[in-house]
Amino acid sequence: KVSIYALSNILANTANAILTVLGWVLSVAGAFLNFSIVTTLKIGDYIDSIPAIKETWIVIRNLSNIFIIFLLMYSSIMKILGLGKSSFATLVGNIIIAGLFINFSLFFARVLIDASNMVSLQFYRAIAPDTENNITISKSFKDGGISNIFMSSLKIPQIYQNTSVLKSANADVSMSILIASIGGILMMVTAFFSFLAAGIAFIARTGILLFLLALSPFFFVGIIFPQIKADVSDKIWASFKGQLLFMPVYLLLMYIALRLISSPGFKAVFNQSA
Repeated sequence: KVSIYALSNILANTANAILTVLGWVLSVAGAFLNFSIVTTLKIGDYIDSIPAIKETWIVIRNLSNIFIIFLLMYSSIMKILGLGKSSFATLVGNIIIAGLFINFSLFFARVLIDASNMVSLQFYRAIAPDTENNITISKSFKDGGISNIFMSSLKIPQIYQNTSVLKSANADVSMSILIASIGGILMMVTAFFSFLAAGIAFIARTGILLFLLALSPFFFVGIIFPQIKADVSDKIWASFKGQLLFMPVYLLLMYIALRLISSPGFKAVFNQSA
């Protein structure tokens, strides 16, 4: 017959072994999350180092400008012939405004991306205050980073190291070990999938923003044509805006979550002594 003391030892050792393995797996996912965050925060470097982005933007801008010139000529001819159905002044005003924004669309898009990253960086440093100001990709796997702080807060020590506690173990203590073990395992598995999903999302964010930068003239083509606005401009802008908001919102929620799991009351659930 297995005693309560032996059962408690088996539960504690098994749980600690599982948590140790999960800790290594979580470390890998955490390093990937660090890498993805640093990558998307350094998106400005990719914009400058990938000529295809600006070259594509220039082609689209030039085609848009040519189209605008022909549209102005067409509108003027229709006005002279008295065939225009809409307000000529309004149409010309929209064309001029669209042309202005199209020619500065890359600049405006970069400003918005930089603003999103600056806000995100403040949350990043609030979560990981010891992170160096010069965040680099090469250091994302080893120096500080959000995942390291998160894992430190999640780190569940040996559930029962005190031999005297185990010697006096009873059914209640065994149940406490079991509950703490299950809770710790579930939390670390959840953190793993959260890190992995967030890392993939941040990598995707970088690629999507770079792609939309090249297409940024389409943001403003809809000013002239309502149909293009509904079918193209609004959809591209919605995707762009979503990526801008995603990172600061995610980091804000992570900051709140870290404050909660770092609280003494939360830690007490996984560090019971009796």
